[in-house]
Amino acid sequence: EQVLQLISFLCENCFNNSITQRDLLHPTSKKFGEVVSFLFRKIDPSFRFQKNLVNDVHTMFKGLAYPFQISKTSLSAVGSAHAWPTLLASLTWLVDLIKYDIKATELQTEEQTNDLNTMFLNNICSAYDHFMANDDEEYAALDQDLAETFQQRDDARSEEHTSELQSQSNLVC
Repeated sequence: EQVLQLISFLCENCFNNSITQRDLLHPTSKKFGEVVSFLFRKIDPSFRFQKNLVNDVHTMFKGLAYPFQISKTSLSAVGSAHAWPTLLASLTWLVDLIKYDIKATELQTEEQTNDLNTMFLNNICSAYDHFMANDDEEYAALDQDLAETFQQRDDARSEEHTSELQSQSNLVC
């Protein structure tokens, strides 16, 4: 099940290299390096292995507060019967961490989009940048977009209020 979950995540997130179930049942050090590098870049887009895979993977998992110790011996013998289950579990944990981060970021973005103060502040910051760059057209467009957004929100609230009043008046009759 962990293998299928990992393959599914890799495919859904445009893993650049080919991957099969066999690759993850009996992985080579090279395939493991490709997978773990891809996953680490999901967390830090600038991630690149520095000197050797063993030290970098060990350090990265430690930095991510992985709750279990990953031995450097296991990382040296990735496909061995005693090492792979532990490493597969660590990759599955990493996928879950990435999924959580993606969902949390989406919710935060959605919350910021719905928060009037945040939306206004973001608009002001962007407008100020364009104003300072003498980009009057973009500055005016941002101003117009903000005015339209406020108008749409006002219209939506007016409709809600009107429909509430109508439903209350229907109850009275």
